Amino acid sequence: MRTVLSSPESVSRARRLAATLLMWLGAWLLLLAVVSAGQTMTLGEASPDLGAGVESAAPVEPAATAEVTTTIPSLLPESPLPSGDQPPAVAAGRADQKPAFLEKPDFSPAANPSPLALATPLPVAPTRLVIPAIKLDAPIRPVGLEPVTVNGQTLMQWQVPDEFAAGWQEASAAPGQKGNTVLNGHHNINGQVFRYLVNLKPGDVILVYAGEQVFRYAVSERHILPEKGQPLSVRLKNAQWIEPTPDERLTLVTCWPYTSNTHRLIAVARPAPIEPGRDGQHQ
Repeated sequence: MRTVLSSPESVSRARRLAATLLMWLGAWLLLLAVVSAGQTMTLGEASPDLGAGVESAAPVEPAATAEVTTTIPSLLPESPLPSGDQPPAVAAGRADQKPAFLEKPDFSPAANPSPLALATPLPVAPTRLVIPAIKLDAPIRPVGLEPVTVNGQTLMQWQVPDEFAAGWQEASAAPGQKGNTVLNGHHNINGQVFRYLVNLKPGDVILVYAGEQVFRYAVSERHILPEKGQPLSVRLKNAQWIEPTPDERLTLVTCWPYTSNTHRLIAVARPAPIEPGRDGQHQ
């Protein structure tokens, strides 16, 4: 067996080579450790952003709130006597200032694109009232509500035109529509448009014009109800005649009698077919 002896110079050269290799190996290991640490930090920082993105993509819906509707009872319109007696005092505020919910609805075709309009005429505010039996031909004006105080309680009362004209209560139905179309008017002051309404009889024809359309009704019932000096419960019960109805009808309201206004006169009419030979003359 042969034994190889290294010289001191060879041993020194081998040690330097080994040191160099260890230095390069350490450098590579350090570089690898830095790169790995950098990737770990990047992934750790991205996690909160990812979570925030998921939360913003799912908006939180607000809690549902219950809609609260306040209904104020309404009374039949008052008609002061020619002698100067006045209705209940009007609460603070202008008499011609109508609540926002009573603003005249938009009946234009653009605001009513329903396909039913092809078969059913669009609602139009009434403009003229003709009752041949009592020789009445009068314009119709839209009217709103005004607040009144009765026994310390605030109620709403319908205005009445201060001229020879019937008032269409704007919250009521338009002619030809399902519901209660309500017209009011004075009978002993300011034109006395409804002075002879008391003479109506069942079957009498009433024509209501709205735009270019005419709607024909026939009187079906008439009521004279005690009003002045009656308890508030009675007055509110009388006012039920001007409330909305499930059927199509026309209701005319005024006071009675001519000299005292102690009662309410209510005339109700139902839709009737147009008779061109008889009704066509009222154009």
